[in-house]
Amino acid sequence: MALPHYVDDADGLRAVADRLLGERAIAVDTESNSLYAYRERLCLIQVSAAQHDYLIDPIAVPDLAPLAPVFADAGIVKVFHDAEYDVLTLKRAYPFEFTSIFDTKIAAMSLGRHNLGLAAALEEHFGVQLDKRLQRSDWGARPLTEEQKQYARLDTHYLIELARRLRDKVLEAGEPHVLEVASECRRLAALVPPPRRFDADAFAALRGAETLDPRARRRLREVFALRERLAADRDQPSFKILGNDTLLLIARQAPQTAEELERIPGFSHKLVERFGRTMLETLRRAEKLRPIEKLPQPDDDGLAKLTPAQRRAYDRLRTWRKQVATERHIEASLVLPRVVLEQLAVLRPVPRDREDLLEVGLLEPWRVARYGDGILAALAPGSSR
Repeated sequence: MALPHYVDDADGLRAVADRLLGERAIAVDTESNSLYAYRERLCLIQVSAAQHDYLIDPIAVPDLAPLAPVFADAGIVKVFHDAEYDVLTLKRAYPFEFTSIFDTKIAAMSLGRHNLGLAAALEEHFGVQLDKRLQRSDWGARPLTEEQKQYARLDTHYLIELARRLRDKVLEAGEPHVLEVASECRRLAALVPPPRRFDADAFAALRGAETLDPRARRRLREVFALRERLAADRDQPSFKILGNDTLLLIARQAPQTAEELERIPGFSHKLVERFGRTMLETLRRAEKLRPIEKLPQPDDDGLAKLTPAQRRAYDRLRTWRKQVATERHIEASLVLPRVVLEQLAVLRPVPRDREDLLEVGLLEPWRVARYGDGILAALAPGSSR
């Protein structure tokens, strides 16, 4: 296998983009440094075409504008495996618009496959084994090793052929599979990166937070927020500053001296020297704040904002969706994405028939035709479904 073409200057990127505009399909993947930085950044873009593999270095070439016409061209199929993270990462790096995405993982889900990872797919279809040692590489470090380059190119080298095989299987499986894969791929293309923000109330989601008393909960919230500030200052992921278990122990034990702090598992002498004083000051300040009697409800998915009636409608929709997915032996998200369940649950007035459901605009016509009756039954007031 020939070496991939490494692109690390603006002229090279423009030349590659021009060549890609002549392709009918390209495969795309990305590598980031989330394990090594507070704010992860796009570190590598892998693109494979019919005859060539390219590794594009966005650290060396931060202006990715030449790729915009490629990703926006509806005549070029963009093949991903598990596209959501890659699409969001690319859109954070540059305001790309995507069309004609085909996600091989989504196709495999629709076909009822259970082992959905790329490594499993490459081994099953091509007898290729990925070197898992490189999964946790620091992709932001330069120069990249030849091992890293070879590993990265395998993420896309076989994807176009894998997509062809899975697309044929989806077509054989019939219209519902074709429609749901196409619908999910359109959803992925339209994704918008959510704003990055830190929510101090997310401490409530830490395992064990519910076992703390109100005063300890306050301490946990404050040291949770401190860890985030320290991570940002040091440009490190928060888990590399302190683990969740250590935060919980600090909140529970409320150490008052450096010696007591150092006795807590996970808080080494080195960490005491580095920010022990700041930690103790944070704990003293926490004692002056109001205890947290009730854990806040993290609202990552919007469910906390639902009224009781809306939550019951949501739960009925979710039960219906699970039943359909079980009958079809597919992932429930392919029946209806979760965000659509939430949007349906809050509809007022409640749709009375398929025509009402279609006019709402949340569902494509094929979904109304196939699933409309079940959705209406789940939404109906007083439904016990």
